[in-house]
Amino acid sequence: TEIAMKVAEDVDKQLEQFRIPASIRKQYGIRRINRLFRDKDELPITSNINDDILNALDHSEYLIVICSPHTKESIWVDREIRRFLEMHDRKHVLTVIAEGMPSEVIPEILTYQEVERTAPDGTRYTEREQLEPLSCDYRIGFKKARKAEVPRLAAALIGCRYDDLIQRRKQRRNRILAGLMAAVTVLSTGAAAYVIRANSRISENYRQSLRNQSVYLSSESL
Repeated sequence: TEIAMKVAEDVDKQLEQFRIPASIRKQYGIRRINRLFRDKDELPITSNINDDILNALDHSEYLIVICSPHTKESIWVDREIRRFLEMHDRKHVLTVIAEGMPSEVIPEILTYQEVERTAPDGTRYTEREQLEPLSCDYRIGFKKARKAEVPRLAAALIGCRYDDLIQRRKQRRNRILAGLMAAVTVLSTGAAAYVIRANSRISENYRQSLRNQSVYLSSESL
C-alpha cells in the first residue's frame, strides 16, 4: 500500500542516518548501521524471486518486514521470509507495523515456530510454539515513531539493549542542551553588561549636558 511504501522509505532513511552514541559505538565496535537493501521493484510476473533480492536475503544479517493489511496474504512476502529463514533464525526477522492490528498484518510464519517435545513416555512429537516478533509501531505517526520506535530497530541491529540506547541518547541530548544553555547564559550576561555600560554612558552624558547648560546660563546672566 502507499502507506507501507512511505513507512519503508522512512525506516530506510532513519536507520541509515541513525546517530549511534559514542559510548555505544565504543562498546559494540559499530560506528554506523550499514547500508540497507530496500526492495522497491514491482512484484514479478513469474513465480521466481529476482537475483538481486535473493542475494540480499542470503547475505543480509537482518530482515525487516513492513506489515500492512496486504502483507499477510502476499505470497511474495511469504517466499522472501522463508528464503531468509533457511539460513537465519526468527530473531533476525524484525517487523514494522505500518497499519492494521498486529494479529491481522504480521505474516503467520513469524508468529510461531515448530519445536520438538518429549512426552513423559519418551515419545517425540512436534508442537507449534507461539512467538511475538520484535515490532516497531509506525501507527503512532512518523514523528513519534522516529523518536521512540526506530531506536528499537536500531538496538536490534546494533545488538545493544533498547533502554541503554535511549538512555545514552538522552544523556547526549542533555549535554547538548546544557551547552546551549551555557552559551545563552554567556550571551545574556554579555548583553546585560553592555546594557549597563551603555546606560552608564547615557547618564554621564546627560549629567555633562546639564553642567554645560548651567555654565552657559550663568555666563548669559553675567
